[in-house]
Amino acid sequence: MKLLTLLFLVFTTFALAQDPKEMPHANAMSVELSRYIAKDIFELNGVPFMKPLVQAINATANSRFFSSAYVPTKVEKAYFRVSLNGMAGLVRDDMKTYSPQLPQEEYQDSNALKFVSLGLVNGTFGVVKLDTANLVHYLFKTLLYDGINGAVDKNGKPTIDIRTLKTPERAATILGSQEAFFPLNGDTLVRIASNRIDILNSKVPGVKVVSQALQDTINNILRKLPSRITLPPGGNFSSLIAGVPQIEIGSYYGTELLIRFIPPVDMGTSIGKFSFYGLGLKHNLSQYFEDPSFNMALQAVYQATSLTNQVGATNSQLQADAKIINLNLHASKKIKDWFDVYCGFSFENVTIESKFTYKLMQETQLLLGMLESNPRWILSKDDPNYIAPPAVIDPSPGYPGDKVVQVSSLTLKDNNYKLVFGLHKEIGNFGISIDANISKFNILTSGIYYRF
Repeated sequence: MKLLTLLFLVFTTFALAQDPKEMPHANAMSVELSRYIAKDIFELNGVPFMKPLVQAINATANSRFFSSAYVPTKVEKAYFRVSLNGMAGLVRDDMKTYSPQLPQEEYQDSNALKFVSLGLVNGTFGVVKLDTANLVHYLFKTLLYDGINGAVDKNGKPTIDIRTLKTPERAATILGSQEAFFPLNGDTLVRIASNRIDILNSKVPGVKVVSQALQDTINNILRKLPSRITLPPGGNFSSLIAGVPQIEIGSYYGTELLIRFIPPVDMGTSIGKFSFYGLGLKHNLSQYFEDPSFNMALQAVYQATSLTNQVGATNSQLQADAKIINLNLHASKKIKDWFDVYCGFSFENVTIESKFTYKLMQETQLLLGMLESNPRWILSKDDPNYIAPPAVIDPSPGYPGDKVVQVSSLTLKDNNYKLVFGLHKEIGNFGISIDANISKFNILTSGIYYRF
């Protein structure tokens, strides 16, 4: 009974921001374990979920820096080129899905016993201290491992069929559109847990690490978990289109300054509040050669973006800040008075630091009994009687919803190498360009400028 009390105290300590008395229809300890699971799944799948978008951002943002390598060595007056540039790319099918993972871990006695302190208790050797919350969390991850890969008893004999807990082979990335969920069968988890606890209790002779009372509590927690954990469905993008204004100022000893800037703008619910700036320098390398047959330049550009958005029915908050670097070597040659041809090679890098502040998904809250539900909302999605719940369900007496805010951070990085081939034509003070960018995310770009 002492262990049962300790388990309750540890779990409810984490949930003090939400009094269990507010949730008479939900099991407080199952709710708390669900929060652990949600955080684990977010941090385990967040990078592959976002990776295709990061690659696309890297390729798209690092474009339209040049259309000619010519930079005059000396000018009497500074010149300005004001341009508007567009980028467009098709999202490939392989960018729309990834292989999702559950937070699973193969059981090891040494890892389980890390949460147990043994010694003399009233003259009898036994459990002195038990880190119950972390032990239950660890055991849960091993249960998932056993359910996915096949469980064995303390004698090493199989007890659960392989892949009892089937995980979806593919799920949607942020660019895709596909429903996927992890099934959680409480009775199956209890069966696996009984085998696991038998093994743990057999490791310390004469000591029952997990008492029957604690085991009963663990079983109750597992049975009250939601029957499924749905993964984000993605945004269903078939293409990505972007545009950016740009100013180029020259020239000082064959060097041009490039400036890009978008002030903080609210771009709607799909994107959020977005701001952007970029600074670059382009230097004429041809000036160091006598009578070069073509122009060549070296360019370096640094860009930064900030994005703040509110996501979903639970009003989750996303804050993402990106740093983008481009180094490119490019060349151009004028073909009579017709047009210029140009090409370039770029190294590109993007690093995105994101912080996501969130609560349990609305569907998970329904399945846990934290929100008042229509019985048809929480059926299996394969059930013909299932109907989708409303996009937003308001709290009601006895069903307050999730009030505990969790925070997860992700660092997303991508390196890209790009080849650029294009055509450029000047007509008076105007210029127009079009080019193909070949890399991990292929795009077409075009730009038009006015020079004064």
